[in-house]
Amino acid sequence: MPTTPTLHNIGSINIDWVYQLPAIVRPGETLSSSRRERFVGGKGANQSVAAARAGQRVEHIGRVGQDGGWLTELLEAEGIGTQHLMTDPETPTGHAIIQVDRSGENAIFLLPGANHRIDRAQLDRALATATPDDWVLTQNETGNAQQVIELAEQRGLRCAFNPAPITEELRGMTLESLAVLVVNETESRAFVEHAQPEAVVRELGQRVSGLAVLTRGANGVMASDGRQVWNASGRQVPVVRDTTAAGDTFTGFLIAALMAEQSVDDALATATSAAALAVTRDGAIPSIPTAEEAARFIAEGHEPA
Repeated sequence: MPTTPTLHNIGSINIDWVYQLPAIVRPGETLSSSRRERFVGGKGANQSVAAARAGQRVEHIGRVGQDGGWLTELLEAEGIGTQHLMTDPETPTGHAIIQVDRSGENAIFLLPGANHRIDRAQLDRALATATPDDWVLTQNETGNAQQVIELAEQRGLRCAFNPAPITEELRGMTLESLAVLVVNETESRAFVEHAQPEAVVRELGQRVSGLAVLTRGANGVMASDGRQVWNASGRQVPVVRDTTAAGDTFTGFLIAALMAEQSVDDALATATSAAALAVTRDGAIPSIPTAEEAARFIAEGHEPA
């Protein structure tokens, strides 16, 4: 009898402090915020929740400080496994300061905190019981992406990578073992010099073992396996409130769809619809829709942007 695959997400988990502002603060400028809110966030946690709400079984592998117990409880309430989400006694939970302007655009800076304390021993324990049908997902907020990718390859696990934020260490990284690479147009420049989107995604598709995906905001998404190129248009929404977790929503839903063996066309349509819904809501994790909401959005026939 086939087992249900698990997504092992080795990723960050942060306390997000979100400030609503009339505009993103410029150097030397002081602005007053109309509202401050606290959310659970971090690219890793966002993507874990997105994949879980999309219907996949998820284990989150990471670290929080002693101030992060409520974050663990929140993931557990989403049905996400946390047996490998450790509490670090010496380092506080990572946190992010997020500015959101009137148009919904954001600017973010991070303190990594406990996210940078994940070590090889923790990774080995977490993946010790992984099966060949399982997937590994990671980002670049934990500072050990190359190690995670190599470990997944050694264990014969399909690995997806969202290389954000971009650091100099990523520029020489080998991508050949990746089943999925998800980058936006800014992140893609760390790996290829092309400016034309189709050339970018086609070259990236030739450098991975599976699928390269280029997200382009309102212009939609392109994907390639190095031979074929797929396109998915962005979706129109009545209002953009907050773009904070749109990319993470897309990534989580995309990986969940591919784990469910959806076609590339269907996976891109599902993920772009989920991301479109996310920008109509405030916050990071609170903005992520369920699988049912994304399916209803598609069924309602929202037009491409």
